[in-house]
Amino acid sequence: MHKRLKIAILIDQLVSGGVQKAAIQEAKNLQKLGYTVALFVLVQLTYKYQYEDISEGLKVTYLSDHNPKLLRRAIRIPYFAFLTHLHLLNPFFAHRYKVLKKYDFIISHGTTTCITAAAISRNLQIPYMAFIWDPMIFILKKVYGKSLVRFFFPLIVPLVRYYERSFLTTAAIVATTSNLHKDFIKENYGVEPIIIHPGGISPDKIPSKTAARILGYTRWEMGKNPNLFIWLAKKLPRAKFLLAGYWNNPQEEKEFKLAIKNNRLEDRIELFSPVTQRDLEKIAARSIVWVHPNLEAFGMAGLEMAALGVPVIIPKGSGLTEIFEDKIHGFFPSVQDKKAFLENIRYLINHRKTAIKMGYDAAQIAKSYTWEKHSKVVIERIEKYLSQKKIVAIACAFVTKRATGGGDQFLIKLASHAPDNFHLTVVLPKVGLFHWQKAIGTPENVRYIVVPQTPFDNKENPILLFMAYLLRSLCTYLLLPKLPKYDLIHTSTDILPDTLPAYLIKNKNPKIKWAARFFHFIESPTKREGTLWVNLGSYLIQQLSLRLLKKADVVMINSTSLTEKFKEKDISISKLQIHPGGVETQLISNVPEKKSMASDALFIGRLLPHKGVFDALEIWKEVTKIIPKAKLFMIGYGPQDVTENINSKIKNYKLSKNVFLTGYIHNPLQIAAYCNSSKLLLFLDHEAGFGLVIVEAMAAGLPTVAYNLPIFGNAYKRGFITAPLRNTEKIAQITKELLTNESKYKKLSQEARTEAARFDWGKISRKFYDSLESM
Repeated sequence: MHKRLKIAILIDQLVSGGVQKAAIQEAKNLQKLGYTVALFVLVQLTYKYQYEDISEGLKVTYLSDHNPKLLRRAIRIPYFAFLTHLHLLNPFFAHRYKVLKKYDFIISHGTTTCITAAAISRNLQIPYMAFIWDPMIFILKKVYGKSLVRFFFPLIVPLVRYYERSFLTTAAIVATTSNLHKDFIKENYGVEPIIIHPGGISPDKIPSKTAARILGYTRWEMGKNPNLFIWLAKKLPRAKFLLAGYWNNPQEEKEFKLAIKNNRLEDRIELFSPVTQRDLEKIAARSIVWVHPNLEAFGMAGLEMAALGVPVIIPKGSGLTEIFEDKIHGFFPSVQDKKAFLENIRYLINHRKTAIKMGYDAAQIAKSYTWEKHSKVVIERIEKYLSQKKIVAIACAFVTKRATGGGDQFLIKLASHAPDNFHLTVVLPKVGLFHWQKAIGTPENVRYIVVPQTPFDNKENPILLFMAYLLRSLCTYLLLPKLPKYDLIHTSTDILPDTLPAYLIKNKNPKIKWAARFFHFIESPTKREGTLWVNLGSYLIQQLSLRLLKKADVVMINSTSLTEKFKEKDISISKLQIHPGGVETQLISNVPEKKSMASDALFIGRLLPHKGVFDALEIWKEVTKIIPKAKLFMIGYGPQDVTENINSKIKNYKLSKNVFLTGYIHNPLQIAAYCNSSKLLLFLDHEAGFGLVIVEAMAAGLPTVAYNLPIFGNAYKRGFITAPLRNTEKIAQITKELLTNESKYKKLSQEARTEAARFDWGKISRKFYDSLESM
């Protein structure tokens, strides 16, 4: 971006703590980089140390000063150390915080802060980053799980979960400090944060040791287990301890001091508070090791001490353990293992040179984690996001974890090829997230938003599936207005949970662009194979979707073969754009053949009647009369009743040594291996919009034998032979001829490879994104 952004950094209160220090250092370093930055604080409370030394020169504004006069003074909420009534009320005054209007982006540090940030974002139309240090649900259960507050959990937890999901969804970017909370947020809210590590300050020279104290340095509360130091002091009678840092609760500090006195440890456990930036080197010089007895999302104080040459002891799983190495820069015992803490400390006391070496090595690593680097990562993420075209893709038609259809694969492949100037927010169910992440993980410019799970998810029963679709439609419709501002909606299928919410949003706000994907027309229920009432339901739902598609700005189809039918449905041809599927040609050709996968033909697809599964058995029965050892692999998942019927027919037709069901295969490389080890593809769909498996098989040199669907001659020009729909005898005849006529087979195989080259995903995706760019 060419202009220097104006950044507002938001915290809940100015108190001694890692979150507040990070926000201040971030602001100062962004200023050094040339950005206009100001620090905004939700509530004004007075503490004896408020980072006056490091916030000098930084503009600080208290948002509570803009509240109505009677609601400017914060009142603490009992039992919650840092929660005031204004944390809960400030979001309702977001419209009064016009002082933020001139800023381009907000960085909101902390969960309670993000509730207000979300409200400001909605009112002032400013995007924000939700920087989550500790999720509210995580802290609630960890810190208050044994207090009286736990009796109110049935009331508090759903409310907290609602607000947390809401601000995570509304945020333009969600960040956290380590994998500990990344996994927690992803599992609980279906949002995958990016990881941005905090920073530190590395001195020119590591301070020389003046003492060998065991150091505890953090913002203290009983939930961080300071009593471990009393236990350690009893076990190490000659050791001296230094516990530095501010106490959240004065009463807890008083009780801890009393415990020190009662155990006669006043001369060996020193409390040091507050800790200014200038104090850090003094503390480090007096300490042989930094010990933290609590699992932490990161452990910023440990990074500060490591930068000053102090080795670290912190529970494994903490964020700090992702950048330092166990037994090299310190020790990472289990959080519950007191004896391990004791032995690790005793070892360092008895091996001073090793402790100094560990501290030195830790300091070298810490040099890579500075506040300047942290701030550059933050601003690069923000600038990239603001420069991207923002697409919301709705992909809510997934059924189960067992399988996906070709239509589901289209958007997954396109997302994996998304150019840097695009940002995709994919709205999908949990079962969809499973398939997306299994296929492509989480590309840098793709963000997943998971709709709430319904009782009907992951069920194959048509009625339950329909109920799941209706609930997903409602959830998606309610979700879309909460998302950060976006440029257009793309629906990945013409199925109801994709089209209905897009239609409703488009109807409400005609300025939003809608690019819809359509694959194929469902046959009349009286003609389609399968259960009549299920086919009738599918047909009627598609007819409804077709009416909804009239609102779309663009309808993306696979070939011109569908044009006439769209005319009949009174959908303007000017809206239609040809966007076929693609194939990773090079990837498939590089996969070696496997003897165990060798076959004469493949059937790839869902095992359903209208996909031609029973036609395949009729055909193979005829093929084996001429080629007794001919082998057919059927790759795909089917409902239990259909699968049982297939197995019964295999047995009745005496094809047990000829036809093999592999089940659904998730790994595309394994499917490529099957293709490279086979001779041809039986594509027996009775209706199809493109048939992604066709081009994938062609890339492996497999000719396609299929029914004469409109896609052949339109989407595909060569590399196939067709027969009239449901004419299994003709298909069997073609198959036998190809398997016995080597010259004809080789010619068609070469045509298939040539045809596949036209559908490289790189070319296909460029056309797709160019189309979206022009909307």
